[in-house]
Amino acid sequence: EFNQIASTVDLYKNGEYWFSGAIGTTIPGPGTLVFGNNVGNGFGFDGVLDDIGVWNRALSQCEISGLYESQQQPCATSCAVAQYDFNGNANDLSGWGNNGTEINGVSYSSDRFGNPNSAANFDGIDDKIHVPNSPNFILYRDNFTNNNVTNDSTFTISSWIYSLGDDIQCVFSKR
Repeated sequence: EFNQIASTVDLYKNGEYWFSGAIGTTIPGPGTLVFGNNVGNGFGFDGVLDDIGVWNRALSQCEISGLYESQQQPCATSCAVAQYDFNGNANDLSGWGNNGTEINGVSYSSDRFGNPNSAANFDGIDDKIHVPNSPNFILYRDNFTNNNVTNDSTFTISSWIYSLGDDIQCVFSKR
């Protein structure tokens, strides 16, 4: 059976609304969340990621602006389902235990404030961080009603990004 799937995204850059539009994607599923590459290897991210926060709801424009202005994650341990400061590791600081595993040589470099070993550095080829799925880390909800699938897949991922590449790159993926 064929199913039509469409997705849209609202992007904010430095706390300001930047872009809204359709994107080519699969709806996030119950699988592994990957930072720095896509699930199937390809379009690797060449650059540095810092202070990633994940919420299983859409943050408001006001919350996103506040996130940028304060330069920290809003309600970091009370409502985020994952928070990664990358202070020498990929441990989740939210309290939910969604720790990541570095694969293929992810290293740690200086963050945007110059603090050493405080941001994840990816080589653009095969470096990535895998975060296994868990019941409290679901970024999708499929509801079956009369053989129709509706998807409530509102979520937010926020990160400070320093890109060294100039072509298509995948910062995160989940299936």
